[in-house]
Amino acid sequence: MEILLIRHGETHANIKKTGEPILTSKGKNQIKHLAKKLEKTKIEILYSSDLKRTLLTAKTIQKRNLTQLIILKELREIYRKIVGGPEKQVSENRFERDLARAEKVWKKMNKKEKERIAIICHGNIIRYFLMKNQNKELTKGWSVKIDPASITTIKNGKVEKINDISHLPEEFRSEKTLYHD
Repeated sequence: MEILLIRHGETHANIKKTGEPILTSKGKNQIKHLAKKLEKTKIEILYSSDLKRTLLTAKTIQKRNLTQLIILKELREIYRKIVGGPEKQVSENRFERDLARAEKVWKKMNKKEKERIAIICHGNIIRYFLMKNQNKELTKGWSVKIDPASITTIKNGKVEKINDISHLPEEFRSEKTLYHD
């Protein structure tokens, strides 16, 4: 089985760290290039977080790939401290809730009997999936760069590519400081 872990396109929140996280014009261009790269890739099912930025990314891929889209709230972003990021003010028990949700969805995705699935989600949950796949300490995940509109590939349990942005022209690549949201 092959799992494509795809991060949504760049958002205003990635740049300003405030406000409604909607895609920037660069983010919209990123997902067009991402969809073009994937249009000839046979994906049996697309899974997406239910948030606007991931749904727009998933639906853009789906238009070119003509595959089933399943929306899962469980694929929402997780608290960055889980993967070793700095602490910030969050609601009580967020760490435990997000960790339990990430573990549950990781197990669910690994039970799939498909040839290739794509999961359109967020940077920290991709880091979590990578650390779980490699049996590494979760807090090591923060050092892994996951750019907007990147593809991370796990095939037959082995990581083949991390943060592949080869489909993005230079002008649509995000600034180096933006990958930790």
